[in-house]
Amino acid sequence: MRGVALRLSFAQAASGAIGGAYTPFFGAWLAWKGLAPDQIGALLSAGMLLRVVVAPVTGIIADAKNDRRGMMLFLYAIMLAGYGALNGVSWPYLIFLAAIPANIAGGSITPLLESVSVRLSERFDFDYGHVRVWCSTLFVAGNLCSGALVSLWGMGVIAPWLAVSVLLSLISIYALPKPRPDAPRGELRLRMRATLAEARELSRSPVFLIFLAAASLDQGSEHPLARAVLARAAAEVVNGGRAITPTFLRHPADARGRQLISPQPSPPRRRRLRYVATNGTGRKADVPGYDVGGKTGSAQVPGPNGHYARDKLVTSFCAIFPDDHPRYLVFVVLDEPHGTKKTFGIALAGFTAAPLAGHVIARIAPLLGVPPEPAPVLTVAKENS
Repeated sequence: MRGVALRLSFAQAASGAIGGAYTPFFGAWLAWKGLAPDQIGALLSAGMLLRVVVAPVTGIIADAKNDRRGMMLFLYAIMLAGYGALNGVSWPYLIFLAAIPANIAGGSITPLLESVSVRLSERFDFDYGHVRVWCSTLFVAGNLCSGALVSLWGMGVIAPWLAVSVLLSLISIYALPKPRPDAPRGELRLRMRATLAEARELSRSPVFLIFLAAASLDQGSEHPLARAVLARAAAEVVNGGRAITPTFLRHPADARGRQLISPQPSPPRRRRLRYVATNGTGRKADVPGYDVGGKTGSAQVPGPNGHYARDKLVTSFCAIFPDDHPRYLVFVVLDEPHGTKKTFGIALAGFTAAPLAGHVIARIAPLLGVPPEPAPVLTVAKENS
């Protein structure tokens, strides 16, 4: 178990190292190679647009073959060929030819790596968060180290950094356990049809479409309806996939409606929400005894000139409790909160909306008749002398 967790931590770390240099410096590297601003915009936007199509397709194929590891190896090989080629090309068209497939492959790997991380953590019984944190850690370290190297030796270090990081990622993915044999190769076509049918069913699911639309609306909209719809969709995602109709009146004991999506994903999703409140950005929302789970959200506010205002935010925290069998959902939204001395001037959701959600839960839970869970009692067994 520990060996798998270490290998997966290395894979997450290598992935973070790629993003740590790519995010701040790849556009600048393209300019250093002589690309004009319109060419840089075209290259980066082409990768973003095409990954919208490619990422779902690669996920469907990986699901159909029951082999996410193999798909990641394939995509990392494309990245290695592309970023490796960038070390020896200067003509803009060749840079386009090498960079766009590599960027598309990189965007397609991320959801596969997260899926593999969650599945392996459940299969081998280790903490997903302790593995995932290495991606964030190496992302920050990659920012700092690649910036230091650029200061010392110039932009020429970025392409080798990306190539070496991708090579390490490829090696780390290869070291992961192979998937369990699920079906003979002859059934691949049948599994592909089943996976496509599941994808079509999900795209027709009202709760999925509502959640997708509400999440999009909440990023750039002040409309309160988006928040109500998002809260409803969140409740339906964690309650086993059953429909809920919001009302101003008290519901009966179980007012859930028809089954919208499969109930199986709800428990792992709740565990991830619980991790946010215990080890992630929502730690200030956790209330002892109530097993709060939730997710922070911070979005910039549109300004008068059509651009987002840098100093204005809408922050939110969507909380459920108790996490193992949710009975209540609390959705806190703050318009343009301000940081304080206690938050070091930071106004993100983890410092504004999350603490407020925790205070609300601590006050209303006893009024709602939800008793706190007693803290576990540790006992020490004495050996007979």
